[in-house]
Amino acid sequence: MVAAVFGYIPAVAGSLLQELVDLATILNALRALHDRRRPNTAAVGGTPAGVAVRR
Repeated sequence: MVAAVFGYIPAVAGSLLQELVDLATILNALRALHDRRRPNTAAVGGTPAGVAVRR
C-alpha cells in the first residue's frame, strides 16, 4: 500500500495485492490449525507417534 501512496503502482493494483496477501495469511492460519489437530509427535522428549520403542 505504501508503493501505491507514492505512485509507484495504481491504488487498485495495491489493493488487489493486499487482498492476495490477506488470502495467503488466512490460508496459512487454516493450515496451521489443521496441522495442530493432527499431532504427529509425542510430548517434548517423547517418542514420535508411530515409532516403535525398542526395549
